[in-house]
Amino acid sequence: MERYDLAVVGAGPAGSMAAYRAAKLGLKVLLLEEHGQAGSPPHCAGKLNVKAFQEFSLPSQCVLNKVKGALFHSPGGLEIMVSKPNPESYIIDRELFDRRLAEKALNAGVEARFKCKVKRVKPHTSGSLTIKGSGLEAEASFLILAEGGVRRLSTSLGCGELPVLKGIQAEMKGVNFQGEDFVEVFFGWRFFPGFFGWIIPMGDGRAKVGLCVRRGLAEASPRAYLEKALKEHPTIKERVRRAKIRRVYGGLIPIEGPVRKMWHPSGILIVGDAAGHIKSTTGGGIFFGLKAGWLAGEAAA
Repeated sequence: MERYDLAVVGAGPAGSMAAYRAAKLGLKVLLLEEHGQAGSPPHCAGKLNVKAFQEFSLPSQCVLNKVKGALFHSPGGLEIMVSKPNPESYIIDRELFDRRLAEKALNAGVEARFKCKVKRVKPHTSGSLTIKGSGLEAEASFLILAEGGVRRLSTSLGCGELPVLKGIQAEMKGVNFQGEDFVEVFFGWRFFPGFFGWIIPMGDGRAKVGLCVRRGLAEASPRAYLEKALKEHPTIKERVRRAKIRRVYGGLIPIEGPVRKMWHPSGILIVGDAAGHIKSTTGGGIFFGLKAGWLAGEAAA
């Protein structure tokens, strides 16, 4: 059984950043990802504050579009526009973004295993941990869980439950925008119970059109609400009248975090979506995940 100073579960932004930072500080790090590559399948709207790129020197080739404001739509048809003189957020290609962060970790000396779903973590009285997964058994002194919104391992360790949003979005071509440098946000219980919907411009007439609903409040699946919004919402249906859907995907977003316990006495830290490091008002978590990953990597070292 091979031994590592640190194992990290999840090669999303939080996990890759944690692995990168720990490796740069001299630790022998193993990064474990259940899918075939980082970033796939996508789960995120991909709107990231400009400050994150400045703070963490993030890859600029992942930027699809720049936005400087938002147009908010009330259920009764009232519109409120909020704008800044300069872009405040970038719309990113999340799949490429995640791959570049994982590559940065690998270039720092991190060892990675893909298609490796961690199924069990066993603490020992000696202070080490055994991590068992798909074709893997390894030992580590510390473990960072960055497993995303599913939170299977972190919940099993007693780190607490969180309310969950179910999100879905369609990438579409040929959307009729109010402006490609503005996101649009839609409120209303009929289409978005417990949260809101959005149109996020990707540039060149493309957009991410999606919504979240709160688990326990929605009477149908997120897909059913999205189909309803595309066909019946008075503004959205006009925006997408001539648009074509290229692909649809979704995911879970824990909110009202962070969790009660972001650590376990056996040497485990929880970061990113798994820890509820998400802004509950927007569902955004990339920036918080990067910060938490960086700090967790330093703590492990």
